[in-house]
Amino acid sequence: MPPLCLLLLLFACAPAPIPDRHAETRAACDLPAPFVRESSDPGALPPIDDLCVEHLVYDLNISDDVRRSAWAPWVFESLVQLLGRPAGALTEGVALRAPLIQILEDVEARGGGEDVGARLYNLTADRVRGVSLDDGALRVDTREGWRRLDAPPAAGAIDGPSGAGSWVHLAAHGLGPDHVPCPDDGREACDEDWDGALGAEVGALELWSRACDVEAEPGSCALLREARDRQMDWILTP
Repeated sequence: MPPLCLLLLLFACAPAPIPDRHAETRAACDLPAPFVRESSDPGALPPIDDLCVEHLVYDLNISDDVRRSAWAPWVFESLVQLLGRPAGALTEGVALRAPLIQILEDVEARGGGEDVGARLYNLTADRVRGVSLDDGALRVDTREGWRRLDAPPAAGAIDGPSGAGSWVHLAAHGLGPDHVPCPDDGREACDEDWDGALGAEVGALELWSRACDVEAEPGSCALLREARDRQMDWILTP
């Protein structure tokens, strides 16, 4: 094969780059460094300003009807948590396994950032292609299909830290095996092993838990740990 043809073939087979949207959006949202957003009292959280919302809307292609809906507080609070939370080192452990580490190393190789927290945001922004309403439910379109979240949480009970993990879960669909029926009730909500969307979600929650400052954010750190342990129970392989 002529060298030019080989070069074109290599470029055609190479994975597409992942844009680093994290830096610009984080700057637009003017998040504190180090990031502190104590979630023990959702009603006391600082408001998210319009410029921040506009960047989040652009990054995930969020429709206007979502912005005007009862879903808006959860959507934007959980995305700010995803955007701002620092992440610990990619060291394998009980709640962080090799599949997510490999995904995040691939994100870095494709230009999605060196910082682990930035890679989680850029992975999500790259794979989520649109967020809209479907008869009152939240419809999240990804590169491999779509998922539906049925009911927004009450305004006074928004759990932004674990919501950030939900975005990673949604983004990870299609990167590994789909859910399987759970032994107890037969619902297709469990994962056979750690290479599915639940493994990615649990690993992200573990990364944020490792970096969470318990003194500055006792409520947020507790929510991250609780969500990690709760979601880990749905993975059938210990």
